[in-house]
Amino acid sequence: MTSANALIGNTKDNNDRYCFAKAGELCLISLPTGGSTDLDLSDAHGSFTVKSFNPRAVGKLTNGSVTSAEGGKSSPLGNAPGDVDQDWLFVARP
Repeated sequence: MTSANALIGNTKDNNDRYCFAKAGELCLISLPTGGSTDLDLSDAHGSFTVKSFNPRAVGKLTNGSVTSAEGGKSSPLGNAPGDVDQDWLFVARP
């Protein structure tokens, strides 16, 4: 996986959100202060599942307000299932 901050609109590589990706296989998005973002899957094909993870509590990947994203376009990731002003991770994979 490599840094892919541009996929979530963080072209300045600042500290408000991060993305690590392996093209067409996996995207890990970190939102340190919560909120939401869009994921640019313009160069990907097919459907991706989207799950969220609360790094403050050990547990499973869970569904957020968005559970899928389509390749070939930019898709909103939605909000995490709780504590929207806290840090959350999103996982998108085919």
